[in-house]
Amino acid sequence: MANCEVPSRRTRATPQVQRNGLLRPRCGHARCSMINGCAFLDIVPRKCPSIYHCLHGCSLSHRAGAVSMYVIRNHMNNRSSPICSPVLDRRAVLGGGLLLAGAVAATNIAAAAGRTRLAAPVDIVPEPTQVPAPESFIDVKNARLWYWDTGGKGEAVVLLHPGTGSGASWSYQQPVFSAAGYRVIGYSRRNHYRSESTAGEGAAPAGPPSSDLEDLQQLRTQLKLENFHLVGSAAGGMLAAQYAVNFPETLLSVVLASSILGIQDEEFQQLLAQVSPPTFNSMPADFRELGPSYRVANPQGVARWLEIEKQSRSVAFAQMPPMGAPRSAPIGAVPGVKAVTYASLNDMSLVVPTLILTADADLYMPPALLNIVASKASSSEASIIANAGHAAFWEQPQAFNRVVLQFLKRHHR
Repeated sequence: MANCEVPSRRTRATPQVQRNGLLRPRCGHARCSMINGCAFLDIVPRKCPSIYHCLHGCSLSHRAGAVSMYVIRNHMNNRSSPICSPVLDRRAVLGGGLLLAGAVAATNIAAAAGRTRLAAPVDIVPEPTQVPAPESFIDVKNARLWYWDTGGKGEAVVLLHPGTGSGASWSYQQPVFSAAGYRVIGYSRRNHYRSESTAGEGAAPAGPPSSDLEDLQQLRTQLKLENFHLVGSAAGGMLAAQYAVNFPETLLSVVLASSILGIQDEEFQQLLAQVSPPTFNSMPADFRELGPSYRVANPQGVARWLEIEKQSRSVAFAQMPPMGAPRSAPIGAVPGVKAVTYASLNDMSLVVPTLILTADADLYMPPALLNIVASKASSSEASIIANAGHAAFWEQPQAFNRVVLQFLKRHHR
């Protein structure tokens, strides 16, 4: 394959730039930049110490990435140049499998170049085998809660499930957190999978928010937990925020994942109203909570998520507000319970290590909204998981687990 003809003048190569987690060379000319001038075609996914030339004669050294060929577009006349072959030795070409027979249309190559990189692809991860975790029930006021507990002598991590889930939602976290040395506990809140009201016929089976707080306190007491880590997702994040604000002395850390947190401030309520219409909850649950990339890439995972959601809502959703009710409505002040506000979150974050995280396709808590909340909780940490929706713990479990476990490790007893 012949090299492209380029002017003899060369300029000093500028440092490589990082895009989508990959190092790619970039010269000093605007039209040779990744954005305005050059498309890249990846052929050899190996390190290849090579020299590239752009149409301006710039010499670009590339020794760390995966690029083996350039397609240089000439935007001055809206045409593509011939394939620009780097200076490769014979072994590099043969070892990389660089077999391009004949001429290939430049437009087709340019089109291929545009789809060779996908940022943070959806990882299709099979549900891992669960570690042994005895199951039982605890009796609380007017309810009986199902829980599981991996046991052990490690610090306890209590998982609070989303409103569309249950204690059975954490199959991606249970064995991983246990293998990291933690005692992992999950339970179903009132009127979710296997947790039932014992209040007698005619009594309201779903209690006020104070009931969930009391239930979590009862769980802590009956399981003889001292200080523990609390991880809540979505509606579970709302409970986690309430609990952390009211009982900070019991926590080693708190993770508030993919959740609007039940913040009462009027400013926050107005922001929520800008995020989605009042009829948002009337949309299908998988549309609201699973990101579009995940729904396309992992239909089996969607089916499994819907199975757990249906299993949970067979009890819980019968007692929830109408699906058309505005989701931005505050959870309401409860006598004797400190409300979740910007101020109370900030005060809590000063004494409890706090991680607030979301995903880039979360329709409830988009990254811009997370940044606002994190700025109000001045001592909190923030993280954004790529290519996931409202159920980041399920859609991107490896990224979720990595972020959370690194946080927990930094804040052990």
